[in-house]
Amino acid sequence: MKEFSKKLIASFVLIFGISCILQTLSPTHSVEATTSYSYYVKISSNLYSSTAKSKKILNTVPINMKLKTSSAKSSKMYKVSYLGKTGYVYASNLSTKKVSSVPFGKTVRVGNFTIKVNQPKNESGSSWMFDGNSKFISLYVTIKNYGNREWPGYFSELYVNDKYYDATDIQYYSTKYEELDTLVELSKDKTMSGYVTFKVSPGKKLELVYNDWDSGATITFTGKN
Repeated sequence: MKEFSKKLIASFVLIFGISCILQTLSPTHSVEATTSYSYYVKISSNLYSSTAKSKKILNTVPINMKLKTSSAKSSKMYKVSYLGKTGYVYASNLSTKKVSSVPFGKTVRVGNFTIKVNQPKNESGSSWMFDGNSKFISLYVTIKNYGNREWPGYFSELYVNDKYYDATDIQYYSTKYEELDTLVELSKDKTMSGYVTFKVSPGKKLELVYNDWDSGATITFTGKN
């Protein structure tokens, strides 16, 4: 009887030992959870092929583009993916918050679109909306859609020397240009471009507000003419 008990105990010890070994060798036992972080691009940033000195530029990531990374927060460069390519961006170019304004000439992500408003150009000429010849500004705009087919946004406000104007009230509709029409749907990966004109005299501080229809997000383009 005692001999039987000893054998039974020995069997339990053997089974327990094998179980511990199998748990140790199990691939799921040593896997640690990966933490990912989300950031927004605060200045236009290059996407690089590596972190080495000989790295190549793969693409340029626009302002306010949301990027995800699993790189350590202390890293100088973060590993990210953008438009199907994986590479590295400098951590110093990223922020946890979106940018609310950018200078004229910068490309920024708003909703599913990127938009660039070039520096304002002072001009003079006739209008489809106003009588006679007047001074006005022209701005060349480029919009690209990265999402489903939809309408791009619109310019809602223009501040001239900090004074508010409804953008549509002072839109000049110069006879020199065909005004950019954003009231048409834009397909994915398609681009529209053209001029918008406003009745503004030279030497003014300007803040032009763009609104995205779908997301309700806004961005303000700033500068002087």
